[in-house]
Amino acid sequence: MKNALLSVLVLAGMIVVEAVGQQRSIPVYPGAKLETEQQENGECCDFVTTDSFEKVVAFYEKQLNTKALDTKALVAAYPALKQQIQAMEQQMPPNFKLRAFVIEELTVNGQKMPNFFEVTGSPDAVRFSIGGDALAGNDAQFAKQWREKTGKLTEEEQQQQQRDQAQADADKEQKEREARKAKEMPEYMAKMTTELSKSLKQNNASLPPGFQCENIQSYQGESSSGFAFYFVSTGDFKKAYDFYASHIKGAEITNAEGGLAGWSDYETVYFWRQAEFPFGSALRIDVKEISMTKDGPKKTYVAVFVSSPEAVKALGAISAEYQSRW
Repeated sequence: MKNALLSVLVLAGMIVVEAVGQQRSIPVYPGAKLETEQQENGECCDFVTTDSFEKVVAFYEKQLNTKALDTKALVAAYPALKQQIQAMEQQMPPNFKLRAFVIEELTVNGQKMPNFFEVTGSPDAVRFSIGGDALAGNDAQFAKQWREKTGKLTEEEQQQQQRDQAQADADKEQKEREARKAKEMPEYMAKMTTELSKSLKQNNASLPPGFQCENIQSYQGESSSGFAFYFVSTGDFKKAYDFYASHIKGAEITNAEGGLAGWSDYETVYFWRQAEFPFGSALRIDVKEISMTKDGPKKTYVAVFVSSPEAVKALGAISAEYQSRW
């Protein structure tokens, strides 16, 4: 475990034995900031806080369940360190404060030698150091942050970092695509429905008043492929049916009795009434009455299925242009 007192003593040219063995978990003072700016060649982990020195010391006295010792108390408890501590005191800058917490003791040459955790204070901040092996629980993240900031990530952490970055890049790209899709969707729908209107006109067909395009899908069938346009209205099913029945006689209305099935982008909806109107071999219009829930309000859909090669080619070109950006 790295500690500030030992660092000062070593600088003074003294020899101090630091206890080794299982290190005790030490919590990071709440809100303390991890320092990494000048630690490329150092050890994990230094922290700083602008809270008062007394508040930080009180926190660690409670958390470590031990009394904080000043330099006089240290000399009294460990006489063998008297010269080293006195030398350290001579080097301490004005207004410098230090409190040491004895984490464990080791008997060396018949004398008790402490392993310290220290809190130091200066007029601008309070600092303390906790070794990576003493950071536990949520505080273990600081050790990883330190390794990341100082370029000392393990090989496994580097690989995970690369995976995380790749996922972040993919998420960003997907978000950008979704934003473009939302922005360009009205333009896309307008171009596609304009192209559809050409096929409708060629087949002497049109759309009932008041219907809005809700969705456009391409489809692959056993006998043909093409595009399906889904137009929706809250208007009466019978009006839409009569609109097409005036052009194509004999189309029967089927009572689906609230059966469940997929529709457009919906996984399941309730079907009530429906009728099919073929306009030649490459254009079919279905009129359907559905509801999202069993007892919910009913909507009327007009679904246009167009499969002529000329229309599919033109619609496919428009769709491909936009899909490439989505």
